[in-house]
Amino acid sequence: MSRDSDAMRRFLEIESKYNLYEANVSGVDFWNYARMAIWNYEICADRLHLQEAHQTGAGQWKKKMQSFASLIRYSVFRGKRAEKPVDLLIFAHERRVKTGAYYECIYTEALAQNFVSLTLEHPHNYEHLRPVGNRDLMYTDYLVVKGNLYHLLHRKLHTAKYKEIYHAIESRMEDPLEEMRESFCWDLDKGKIIRMLTERVFTYLVEQKELDRIVRKTSPKAIVEVVYYGMQKMIANELGKKYGIPTIELQHGTMHSEHAGYQFADGAAVRQLPDYMFLFSEFWKTQIHVPIPENHMRVTGFPYFERQMRRYREKTVREDNRQTILFVSQGTIGRELSRIAAETASMLPEETYRILYKLHPGEYADWQTKYPWLADSGIKVYDNSEINIYELFAVSDMQVGVYSTAIYEGLGFGLRTLICEVGHWKTMEALIRGGYAESFRSADELKNLLLSAEPGSGKEGNVFWKENAMENMTAELKVIFSNRRSEYL
Repeated sequence: MSRDSDAMRRFLEIESKYNLYEANVSGVDFWNYARMAIWNYEICADRLHLQEAHQTGAGQWKKKMQSFASLIRYSVFRGKRAEKPVDLLIFAHERRVKTGAYYECIYTEALAQNFVSLTLEHPHNYEHLRPVGNRDLMYTDYLVVKGNLYHLLHRKLHTAKYKEIYHAIESRMEDPLEEMRESFCWDLDKGKIIRMLTERVFTYLVEQKELDRIVRKTSPKAIVEVVYYGMQKMIANELGKKYGIPTIELQHGTMHSEHAGYQFADGAAVRQLPDYMFLFSEFWKTQIHVPIPENHMRVTGFPYFERQMRRYREKTVREDNRQTILFVSQGTIGRELSRIAAETASMLPEETYRILYKLHPGEYADWQTKYPWLADSGIKVYDNSEINIYELFAVSDMQVGVYSTAIYEGLGFGLRTLICEVGHWKTMEALIRGGYAESFRSADELKNLLLSAEPGSGKEGNVFWKENAMENMTAELKVIFSNRRSEYL
């Protein structure tokens, strides 16, 4: 693993020094269930421009009531079903993508169709995207409702159990939080962090019982998950170890030296990690440092990406022969990137270059207010999901972005790749060192890079994507099924 991040290195040193991976209250490894949120939204919030969505005042309470109503509704609709033995118990990604008539989980849907399975889906923003084609689907909203109510009652009533757990966590975290505060110049709200950790304990105590019942009823040959560091997935990984069921995470995005989910101190013992990881390619092994055996890191590829790349490469027709530059935006860096796009457009001849700007879904609603210079630039802006980003890759020659997973997908299309040095860009230094991308700081630098290259000078990105992904996944699962007995006895 590359230890490029001094901040991450220090974070791991503190975790190891205080043995936080095994910090336990009431049988719950509470630190492991909150470390991602603390790293992203507390320690690094200002530096990475990250914040959790929130509202204030009357709007906050109205949203809470609407959210609770949604959870109750989905707890009834697809909330419970008669469980039966399956090959795979699947924890899908809740942000489904519209494919044809249905919304699908682009990471797990094909596996759900090819094996006897039950798919569990956590709510996303208290909702579920529908319609779906998967009949063996169960929503886990009722787990969220029960867990939150259990925590809320104990907290509001100031029960003896709540106070006991709160003070135990407060005592255990006194020194490590203080050292983190000093190391990261962190404006620490200690009470907020202790409350967060306490909430994780109470929520766990309810959700673990419910998930234990589901696992026992379905008796899967393996548990497959996306984003293992979600609470329900980490609980499932604990249960897998308890019952001798192998757990497998499917890679869903970029892994890098500042991603706390894939960076751990040497010698860490973490019960909440999966047993196996299915990776897009060999490249990603160099980006992570997790206590999972090397032979459990299986390189399989990404079936959905492979399918989309073939489809759009074969069918997409370009409008003209101009060099097409695709900007790939994200909310965290959209302000800076959109300014550079607008400035660059003003310096390039329209008869030679065409600029496209693909917004992230989180930017669709208010981009014209946030980025007025982009609205006035004459650039073609894609502010909805009607046109697939793979179609844009297929008609482009170059892509410009920062650290989106889409950058790697564009490399799979052979696009010349230019990284803007803003925000979280250093997580892409492996690409730059490997000659797969170039970096720039300003619109002037970008213009000079664009004018200096011959058309079609992108470097093929197959190093990031193994081919025949679905066949690889199926074969690896069958090996894991056959090895299960010998590994767990």
